[in-house]
Amino acid sequence: MSESKRLFIGIELNQIHKENLSETNKRIMMHLKEGRPTPRDNYHITLRFLGETKENRIPVIEEIMQEVAMKSQIFLTYMADLDEFRKGDKSTIWMGVKDQEKLTEIRERLDEELEKLFYKKDPADYVPHITLVRNGQYLEDVAGIEELKQKMKLPKLPILMDKLVLFESVKADEEQKYLNIYETPLSVKRVDGSPRVTE
Repeated sequence: MSESKRLFIGIELNQIHKENLSETNKRIMMHLKEGRPTPRDNYHITLRFLGETKENRIPVIEEIMQEVAMKSQIFLTYMADLDEFRKGDKSTIWMGVKDQEKLTEIRERLDEELEKLFYKKDPADYVPHITLVRNGQYLEDVAGIEELKQKMKLPKLPILMDKLVLFESVKADEEQKYLNIYETPLSVKRVDGSPRVTE
């Protein structure tokens, strides 16, 4: 029987991004009664959640990622504003990213190919984001996300979208960790307009 891994496809952030987001989280937590901040090494942008996946499917997923990456060009984008997914009095607070249509296009290409592997398309609207805090509850003097944004003037760091990463989600020392188990580069456009794949 083939064992399974809990997987998702996403964009990996570099150490400068992680350090900046970690400092941002410290500032956010000063305005919350409670909340669970994302660990420093777990910041990422999810493209497609796969869930429990049999190991014998992983090589095919890697081939799909290669195919989609070859059709998707490297691009530079930027962090955007804070926002939230609200449920009752608790919020998942996140950092948005610009050029959402380019990430959505990659997501749709992945969906199209993964559907052939019996992965149903996610019916929820895709909102590219970087999760910062889960189960956040604001202090009484903070009315909500709009007021939090006014209190937090954040730098809009550039993000180079240059590869797709297959992450495995594992539990270690009572914490969730996301391991990069495979990556493939996006394509680069030559001066003559024809795409090439980065080495």
